[in-house]
Amino acid sequence: MPKKNNRLLCIYNQINIPNILSILRIFLAPFFVFLILEFRSTENFLFRYLAMLVFIIAVITDGLDGYIARTRNQMTSLGRFLDPIADKILILSASLVLTKEIPSLIPLPLWYIVIVLSRDLCIITGTSLIYFLRGKIEIQPLLIGKITTVLQMAVIISIIIKLPNPQFLWYLSSLFTFISAFRYILDGIRKARSYKS
Repeated sequence: MPKKNNRLLCIYNQINIPNILSILRIFLAPFFVFLILEFRSTENFLFRYLAMLVFIIAVITDGLDGYIARTRNQMTSLGRFLDPIADKILILSASLVLTKEIPSLIPLPLWYIVIVLSRDLCIITGTSLIYFLRGKIEIQPLLIGKITTVLQMAVIISIIIKLPNPQFLWYLSSLFTFISAFRYILDGIRKARSYKS
């Protein structure tokens, strides 16, 4: 019981503005899905505009949490965990709902979802394996990972705002998704080898 209380206290002490913004992004994801589904069923463009607003707010929180954490020295282990999780929940839920046939919107192809999901599963599996081997995991976001996240968010925005010919963004985002997955795999292998040595 004392260990559990200490763990909860440790998490509580790490609750700051950047982490609150990450949590907010997680809660915005289902709200976005709801608005898109309402637009699909009612064809009321108000729901599309609201969904656009919600997603843009979520994107802003993604930039703000990192900026505040760096400039105000509020980087925490909880934040290193929450930020990528919030991004994955937002992007995957938004991407999945946009594969549906929605009036006036170009649906995302399933192959794109498979690529995005495969990368995330690869990273999660590798992270879990390293944690199993080392008993701990140091989450270090890479620049290529951040660029990939921005491109994946841009793909979603391009569909909502009805950008002409958004397929170019699909292919560019897919390319960076592959590259970042490969980069994370190499980073994971390096960490596993350092553990063995």
